[in-house]
Amino acid sequence: QKAAPVEAAAPVPTAAELWLTHLAVGTVAEHMRGNLEHEWVRRREEAEKAKQKFRSTTRFLMHSVRLTTTVVDAKHDLSVLGDMVRNQKQREETNTHITRVAKCLEQWRVAGRLFLHCRQLYYGILQVQRWWRSWRQWNRDTLARLSRRWDRIQIAIITKEFHKAEETLAELNGKGQDRKPRLPGHSPNA
Repeated sequence: QKAAPVEAAAPVPTAAELWLTHLAVGTVAEHMRGNLEHEWVRRREEAEKAKQKFRSTTRFLMHSVRLTTTVVDAKHDLSVLGDMVRNQKQREETNTHITRVAKCLEQWRVAGRLFLHCRQLYYGILQVQRWWRSWRQWNRDTLARLSRRWDRIQIAIITKEFHKAEETLAELNGKGQDRKPRLPGHSPNA
């Protein structure tokens, strides 16, 4: 008898391989569940919209039948029909307006933040300008006060030097020298 050929045993997966396999399967399952849930929600919303449309159409038809059976006056019929058309148009305009506002808000998600930050910066600059205007008068008054004080100090220093020069001249003239009196710092030929 011949011996049966030995088949190679399948490799045993490691713990890391098993973990990655379970992770991949779990991710795919979660993704599929999300897609199914999204599809269910979408179908439910479509069914709800169809129901609403059917209800409003049914109401409209029932109201029309009631009007034609109960109202005899043609003018009244036309005015009621006009009111119904006007109300329908008003609802459509309101829905359009709501859609536009929603689109605008969606588009301003990023640009709106930038605009608000620029506006905050603008108001911060205005606040600094107001502060500077309020302190500008105080700065002017302080500068004027310091300027007057410095003028008094300069006058006192100049007066002191002038008196000192006069005393020096008086001493020189009192000793009998024939020199012309001169102030210190001036040349004799001036």
